[in-house]
Amino acid sequence: MRRGIEQDTQFPGCVGFLDGTDIGLFHAPSFEDETYMNLKKEYALNLQAVCDNNLRFTFISAGYPASVGAPISFGSTPLFSTPATFVSKPA
Repeated sequence: MRRGIEQDTQFPGCVGFLDGTDIGLFHAPSFEDETYMNLKKEYALNLQAVCDNNLRFTFISAGYPASVGAPISFGSTPLFSTPATFVSKPA
């Protein structure tokens, strides 16, 4: 994957692309609903995802309320806390 990304994008050593978004909720949650409100005043969940150079998802994490920032949301994922589980050093 690393070689494919390097060839396609010229980002040496890159193993994926991380981004986050909000997943809208149709109804307000019944418990602590204000924490699920995003900056647009809509109820939502926070989603973090990594994709490869072929636009395939290689990691997805969702579930935090939208009011939780991306650094906290991503910082609590196993990809952040134990990256060696997901990414190995090149031989």
